[in-house]
Amino acid sequence: MKQKIINGILYSAVGSFWWGIIGV
Repeated sequence: MKQKIINGILYSAVGSFWWGIIGV
């Protein structure tokens, strides 16, 4: 359960990071 929450946070952070670079 805890791992799922951590994965969700990491996914959101990485996703925001890449979209910021792409500039969408």
